[in-house]
Amino acid sequence: MMRLRTVVLGGALLALAAAVTPASQAADVAPEPAHVGRAFTVEAEAYPTQSAPGSQETEIKVRSASTRAVANNPPVGAFAHASAADLGLAEAYVGRQGPSADADTATQGDEDDVVITEGGSRMEAHVDATPKASSRARNSSAESDSTGTGTVASMSTTDGSGARLIANAEAEINDFQAGLLVIGSGRFEAAASIDGTPGGGRAAGFIRTSDATFAGIPITLGADGVRVDETKVPAPLLGPSTAAVQQAFSPGGYMDLRVVQPRVEIAENGTAARVFGGGILIYLTNNDPAERYFFSYTLLGGTASVELAGLLAQPTPDRSPAVSPIDATPPVPDLFRRPDAAATPRAPDRAVVTPELRVLVGSERVTLTGRWPGWIWALVVVGLAWVFAGALRLQPLHPVRARLSRGLDDLADRYLRG
Repeated sequence: MMRLRTVVLGGALLALAAAVTPASQAADVAPEPAHVGRAFTVEAEAYPTQSAPGSQETEIKVRSASTRAVANNPPVGAFAHASAADLGLAEAYVGRQGPSADADTATQGDEDDVVITEGGSRMEAHVDATPKASSRARNSSAESDSTGTGTVASMSTTDGSGARLIANAEAEINDFQAGLLVIGSGRFEAAASIDGTPGGGRAAGFIRTSDATFAGIPITLGADGVRVDETKVPAPLLGPSTAAVQQAFSPGGYMDLRVVQPRVEIAENGTAARVFGGGILIYLTNNDPAERYFFSYTLLGGTASVELAGLLAQPTPDRSPAVSPIDATPPVPDLFRRPDAAATPRAPDRAVVTPELRVLVGSERVTLTGRWPGWIWALVVVGLAWVFAGALRLQPLHPVRARLSRGLDDLADRYLRG
């Protein structure tokens, strides 16, 4: 009975050690996201429409209801921008046109919210120092302008506060009309995120349209251009409808209309992910090399990008140097000194401060910062020894115990007793 209790007690000690080991390690070492302490940039931008008239190789881009959001480290901060009309680089010369909302932790503190409403436009921008940023813009136009008519909107968000760095961009158009092209609804979405571990990058993007017509004829938009929608046009009318669409494209130069899906790039090591490019591309030109004029549309475009860089340097305590800086100004040579004259040492401009060593005598109690991890393995060893000793006392293992005892006696006779 005593032997059975010994085996049971040893097994209980092993079970206790196995149950305590994972919990203690989890409590002592809490996992941190892989991007903590590293530089990163999270950026997203979106626009429902972009018109770009130009001549030869020069163009001026105008975006409607565009948004942009950025979260970065270092410095830890966020920026958000939403505008009814964005002229890009041209704003450096003509200034901003139309209402816009801007929020920036660098100038407004840890958190900032801006909402601008004017006419049929509404812009929102929000940032905080976690860092996060989001911006929204919406335009509703009933009259024709350079970017068409209809309702357009976009949204950009970035988040650098969680276990994953996330960027999202969205844009949509509804009841949009630009010349002969009418799109009932269209949507663009892009999302990119990383966690800083190999294989931890995610990115996806798409463009979808519905209820599109050209010159009043139902069409479908794809990477290969425009096609008559066979599901909405009766079979007897497919031929005349196709000819009518071709005729609408042909007069006065060259016209191209197609949908290009966004491109996706993901780094295998999990440090970068990006969705970019694509859109509903419309290009018109007079096709004259001497006096080339063109007009291009890009509907439903944007970018979502996340990049993770190297480790940041850890800040050091602010302490005065033990030795004062050496004067970098070279001494003026003495041109009138005789060559055989003994050189006199030049007195230092500043006194050199030598650190003073002090011996401290006394006693104090020192407490360890955490538990000693070796006690778990000590408990395991004791449990194994207890189980082994108890097992040798069982009746079936008496021969093993006898052979082990004889072997230990032989070793003792050979190496200890001479």
